[in-house]
Amino acid sequence: MTKAESRMAKAANVILAGGLAISILMLFHVIYSYGMRTDRQILSRTGMALYYGIPLGLVVISLLALRTSQPRKREIALASLSVGFSLYIAELVLLLYPPSIASSG
Repeated sequence: MTKAESRMAKAANVILAGGLAISILMLFHVIYSYGMRTDRQILSRTGMALYYGIPLGLVVISLLALRTSQPRKREIALASLSVGFSLYIAELVLLLYPPSIASSG
């Protein structure tokens, strides 16, 4: 393994471990906010599946990604960064240019 490959492998591990940490924190936040507090509740099964299922799914995917081979880790880390960056750019665009809802009055 060359020095560049070693650096890419370390970067992929850091990205995937960071994603795992963020996913775990998201899951704990949802469990605390909607499971332990009494002032907020999720009323539908669909809401429960989304609010609990997405963070849990991200935790499982991150754990599985950390156990794959190095070339696969690099691909998953690059895809994760691309999707995350795209989502944040979309959020920024919606924040800067909010959609206007025309009233039909």
